[in-house]
Amino acid sequence: MREQHHEKIHVTTWFSCLLPALLSGLLSSLSGAEYHLSALGDDARDGLTPETAWQSLSRASTARYRPGDCLVLRAGDRFAGSLHLGQGGDAQQPVVVTSSAGGRATIASGNGETGVMLDAGHVTLRGFDLSGPGATAAPSGDGIHLRCATAGQRVAGVVLSDLRVSGFPGHGIRLSADGAGAGVDDLLVEHCRASANGEGGMGSWGPCAQGVWAHHRIVVRECCFHDNRGIPSKNTNHSGNGIILGDVQDAVIEQCRAWGNGADCTFTGGGPVGIWLCEADRSVIRACVSHHNHTGTQSVDGGGFDLDGGCTRCVITGCLSWRNDGAGYLLCQYQGARELRGNQIRDCWSVGDGRAHGYAGLHLWCDPAGSVHDCLVTACTLVMDATPQGSACIRWSTPADAVRVENSAMVALGGAWLVRGIGQPGCSVAGNHWFAHGDARAAREDQTPAEVPGAVEQLRDAWVIPDQIDLAWLKRLAGVVATGASGASVQASWGDVLAFGASAASAGKQ
Repeated sequence: MREQHHEKIHVTTWFSCLLPALLSGLLSSLSGAEYHLSALGDDARDGLTPETAWQSLSRASTARYRPGDCLVLRAGDRFAGSLHLGQGGDAQQPVVVTSSAGGRATIASGNGETGVMLDAGHVTLRGFDLSGPGATAAPSGDGIHLRCATAGQRVAGVVLSDLRVSGFPGHGIRLSADGAGAGVDDLLVEHCRASANGEGGMGSWGPCAQGVWAHHRIVVRECCFHDNRGIPSKNTNHSGNGIILGDVQDAVIEQCRAWGNGADCTFTGGGPVGIWLCEADRSVIRACVSHHNHTGTQSVDGGGFDLDGGCTRCVITGCLSWRNDGAGYLLCQYQGARELRGNQIRDCWSVGDGRAHGYAGLHLWCDPAGSVHDCLVTACTLVMDATPQGSACIRWSTPADAVRVENSAMVALGGAWLVRGIGQPGCSVAGNHWFAHGDARAAREDQTPAEVPGAVEQLRDAWVIPDQIDLAWLKRLAGVVATGASGASVQASWGDVLAFGASAASAGKQ
């Protein structure tokens, strides 16, 4: 009995000594390895400490990362080239790329290089900068590219946080799906800034197959997209967008801001927009601001927001569009797209949009082969002043079907039109408030221009109030729209909006 007891004590002692080592190994495997990259490093080393750091992105790209691993870029250093991550983590332990404490590292890419290429999911990129060779450099490269290059390939669980991406000829952030069943799932982009890129700040694309969407549950939150001017030499499609999400389902763009985009676009078939969706289903743009976006002199659009070809069951809500070249809010259907149906624009403002090409606060256009179906615009405020091309609160450029504009306020200042466009017998404009300052010509039948017969029909039973406007209308959303990281800039925008409203109203009375 005594020997058995002694043996039991021996086993217990042995296990108690071994347990810390087992736990240490287990915790180490759970937390993953930490690799380091430094401009003073050496690719021949193991990379496992700051003192034995690697030096190049090419060496970091060849590593076989496992769930929980982290690649730390030394703060303040610039790393030339491209980082390619073909292996990711898992839902509980992503692979993380970040800067070391005390600053930000920069990935500086040359002509034709993409800053970070992701072919794998469950990767987090956080807290560093990406710099390209310039928006007009050739060949093109993107800042960050989530690439699904083969049929059926899915990239899921990627997080892009606190990144600054600028100077790439392509997109700052790009999602692509090149085969059937390929695409990105559950992407979060937050607190990022994409500026001075050629194609745009952020864009997603896919095959646009009927009945399916390439990318799912894409969330873009509290980001800024600005001064992506476009590519002057590109004449095959638009460029210079703030953010465009295409071929997406259940996407959300919220509390984001876009400005200064699109000025160098030269494509005549369609232009850039600050914030927009196309070929999207059940997707939302909310609490965003899009202002001072442009388009080239030979191009079109340059608007604030857009639900474009193939959008179904999408919503723009609680947004402010202000002083854009194009429409504040565009409903547009192009040839070959899926149907455009069941969309809503609600609780939104357009102030002083339509600076060029005769656009309106709310503008509807479709290719003759398509149509805009069953869309609702409600509880919106559209405030327009005059432009040489003839701006209006609402413009119908082509026929639409079952579009309703309800419970909204239209304010025409200084000779702007309230409504322009062809008659819309299949649409409803009812229960709205109409205000006209100065020459309220769109409200009077004898001054309806010959090129837009029927526009005044929508005002026959409306109460048009001349020479009155209460600037409290313009203050309703001040301090409410888009709180969070972009709140301070939103407040500044509203100060400009109020000043514009007071000035335009005063000019309208002269």
